[in-house]
Amino acid sequence: MNSAALTFLLIAVTGAPWLLNSRALSITTVGTPAAAPAVGPRDPVGPDVLLTESERAALSRRVTVEGRNSAAIQAACDRAASERIPVVFLPAGQYIIDKIVHVPGGITLLGEGSSTLCQEQFRSNPDGYWMFLVEGDRVRFTRLKVRGSDPPLGKGFDNAAIHIDRGTNVRVDHCEITLLCRGVDFLNDATGQVDHCFIHDNTRPGIGYGVSIAAGAYVLVTDNELSQCRHTLASNGSYSTQTVRKTHWEFVHNHVDGDSLIEAPQAAIDTHPAMDGSFVVECNYLEHLVDGIGIFAGSGLIQGNLIEDVGAAILIRSATNNGITGHPQNIQIAENTFLGHIDYKYFIKAGDNITIDDAVVPSTSNPKGPALLPIPWLQEMGDEGILSWNDALPPTLGRGSVTGAVTDVAGKPLDGATVLLGERSATTDALGQFHFDSVSEAARFIVVTKTGFQRTILGLSVRRDQLSTVGVGLRSDVSN
Repeated sequence: MNSAALTFLLIAVTGAPWLLNSRALSITTVGTPAAAPAVGPRDPVGPDVLLTESERAALSRRVTVEGRNSAAIQAACDRAASERIPVVFLPAGQYIIDKIVHVPGGITLLGEGSSTLCQEQFRSNPDGYWMFLVEGDRVRFTRLKVRGSDPPLGKGFDNAAIHIDRGTNVRVDHCEITLLCRGVDFLNDATGQVDHCFIHDNTRPGIGYGVSIAAGAYVLVTDNELSQCRHTLASNGSYSTQTVRKTHWEFVHNHVDGDSLIEAPQAAIDTHPAMDGSFVVECNYLEHLVDGIGIFAGSGLIQGNLIEDVGAAILIRSATNNGITGHPQNIQIAENTFLGHIDYKYFIKAGDNITIDDAVVPSTSNPKGPALLPIPWLQEMGDEGILSWNDALPPTLGRGSVTGAVTDVAGKPLDGATVLLGERSATTDALGQFHFDSVSEAARFIVVTKTGFQRTILGLSVRRDQLSTVGVGLRSDVSN
């Protein structure tokens, strides 16, 4: 099957097909929207997604920017703050960002989609700048395109689209962020969410971050399209002696595609050696990367991801950076699916108590190692604009069974189809049926392939000691 011709179709979540990119696959979710979704973004992504009716109402009271530069945006922000108007509106056009824009708390910067272009112009200062500096809580950036230098700048320069230092409940959604050294920075106990954004071509050697998280920040990164970043997500703890909580982030339902433009590619999803907290990597689709997930410190979960055509899919090892040597610990890996060419599914060279599908990697077994600590478990921001969390230990996963049948769209059973669930596979019989026993609750999807049909991903919701029954209808591959 010609993978470049595949269509990315999300049916049960959105109710209608939508095009994610030119290289995609068929994704279906079983049952009601309450059932577990499959991998990748669950909704349309990018600045040109229309506002919902409730968003239009909530964002109707606004100050409109008069002018096309940093000073004009700053004047609108200052006026909005003084008059307690919650929205600063940037009409379509190009805005030259030649000075840092300081965004007060309680302000939403709203654009008109990709036609609202904020263009960085800081070349005169080799130290670089932040384009937007968040200076309070409850700040939002939405429906904007933020672009750095074109062509991208090399070593000796550092710029960022949005910098959040201590701000809480900051949301960056439905934006395009590109050609920067850093996309969105969170640090020093900041909290926030990055969702439904297209973040790409942040290629700066030595930096090149899509989202960076450090020094006690809590951040949810969800339902984004990301590509051509040296690190799609880079994380760290605190190098200083100041008291901050431990860093935590969750990277869920994202699509990461490609690092071919990076001078020295690194792991797309990364913890630096000073990372002192926890993480969750779940329900993502990672493809066309030198390295997928690189963990050099911290603890957490890596489960229910689809990883395709990646050199080293999951790396866990020790490293030293800025004088700090990291040591990963208590990392649970479960029910990830690997497709295409993979040099190493797992490259595990250090750590304490690393498990793969409930089995401890022997070289990491340490009964006297650090205790398993609670995870904050971030809850998505709702209309109230608050990122909340519930501290709890990682769950002890139960196991159930999965059975099902594969047919064509007319309902004819298809024998000889291959069904992948995590690292296991089954072949359908003459009735199109398949079965898996002892399936972890970490399983989120199955992948179904058959020559002459589109590859399909079906979302799962496995329950402890229960049998889940699914039906898969394969569409013909019109490219053949």
